[in-house]
Amino acid sequence: MDTPSTVKEVPGPTKAAFGVILPAVSFIVYDIFLFHSVNGKGDAAGLAGLGLFGASFVIVPAIFIINALIMTRRWRHVIVVLLLGFTLPAVAAVREYLFLYGH
Repeated sequence: MDTPSTVKEVPGPTKAAFGVILPAVSFIVYDIFLFHSVNGKGDAAGLAGLGLFGASFVIVPAIFIINALIMTRRWRHVIVVLLLGFTLPAVAAVREYLFLYGH
């Protein structure tokens, strides 16, 4: 069994890479695909995509900042860092999808 003295915390660069940068870049790629899905349709979803594009200038920096604040704790496992890093982008991605296509 691991005692507190034998378990090392996840290093800072690993937390930055897996908990902040990778989730934010993945979310940006998702946003690009989502914007292209409504590109040029000329319907309400196309207009909503324009609003979503503007909102992404707030959402993406917020994901960076909030994930960076979450990573200041002493996490002991890389998988926890990865899961916590992807939680907020996943919630934002579902919210954006439902904003465009939800009923």
